Amino acid sequence: MVREYERLAAAATLLPPLSRMMLSAVAPERVQRSLLISEERYGLSEPVAERYLRVLDFWYKILSACSARFAIAEPSIGLEKLGKFKLVIAPAFEFMSEETQTTLLEYSKKGGNLIFGPRAPELNERMEKALILGNYVDRPKEHKEAVDIFGVHFDEVLFFGDPPGSRISNSELNSRIICERQNEAGKIIFFGALPPPSIDPGFCEALKPFIETLLMRAGVEPSFIPSDSRIDVTVFDESGRTILFLANPTPETITSRVNRTPFGLYLNPENGDKIDSSGSFEISLGPWEIVALEKVEK
Repeated sequence: MVREYERLAAAATLLPPLSRMMLSAVAPERVQRSLLISEERYGLSEPVAERYLRVLDFWYKILSACSARFAIAEPSIGLEKLGKFKLVIAPAFEFMSEETQTTLLEYSKKGGNLIFGPRAPELNERMEKALILGNYVDRPKEHKEAVDIFGVHFDEVLFFGDPPGSRISNSELNSRIICERQNEAGKIIFFGALPPPSIDPGFCEALKPFIETLLMRAGVEPSFIPSDSRIDVTVFDESGRTILFLANPTPETITSRVNRTPFGLYLNPENGDKIDSSGSFEISLGPWEIVALEKVEK
């Protein structure tokens, strides 16, 4: 999260969180957005508040689809805490405070990997010139609206090579829609694509190979990936302990393999059962069931 965009989004959101939760139970996502989020520009070149929430939703859903473990935070937590993450993803638009830009830049210099976009900030929060992160983004070759990439629709895409033709490979397209720079010990990756207002599972599935490539470039390799995408996975990994939480949010029993699991024994403290993993294991979860497994020594 970026504090200045959060404040703007709060001003542009028409209902408090509880009302939004109640509406989400009865109205489709596209209806929710049109009712709840103003597209007022507030003197800016685009409706930043609405597009910021859209970009947040995009990253939340696509990272979840990739089984990537992530936390939602903001740069104000400081460099020391940011430095614990291999990768930071920051929504960015035409303005961003100099303090936030400098923090993100220093995080990258110290070995972190930064992905930001869909815009390169050129102004600070007072709308004064502040080209800090923007200095690390090349001038795009073309700005296209309403374009399909990887078989899914984006409202806007910036291309840093020649725009794709009908025969271009996905690997070539990967390099043309991002601008990547080394920044001392870390990397800065600019992704200038504005996603559509609503993201469905099919969108995430089509875009997964590209996002997984970005994650691998940043040294992030997803683990504990369920073969059945309906299973929700959360991992607590701190102070020498690894605890895996698996949840079945459906009214039916699901049997799934959990792939890319570190080798070892996983203990269910509730019943004492142990699961021996040599890269993957199978588990069955009843309706609405949540299971906690802690990695233990053999």
